[in-house]
Amino acid sequence: MTRIDRSATEGDLYEMRHRAELQQYAENDPEVLNNLKDVSKRAYDAANRWTDNIFALQQWCSNSFPQAAEELQKVYQEVGIEEDFDYIE
Repeated sequence: MTRIDRSATEGDLYEMRHRAELQQYAENDPEVLNNLKDVSKRAYDAANRWTDNIFALQQWCSNSFPQAAEELQKVYQEVGIEEDFDYIE
């Protein structure tokens, strides 16, 4: 192996090690953090939008079937909508 080949191989190894090291710090990259904030905001908005939809459906059911209030409460509990169900804060 010539001196140039050895230098090229050492340079490749050096580059691979440093790329791996940089990858460890990628989670602290401002761009990655901003993307994570954007994704979190969209998930937060979507969860609250679905909460709006559930409340609208509950109101419609209550208005359309006022005589079935107790049965509706049972149905809500059966599907996992508890008394403390509310928006994400």
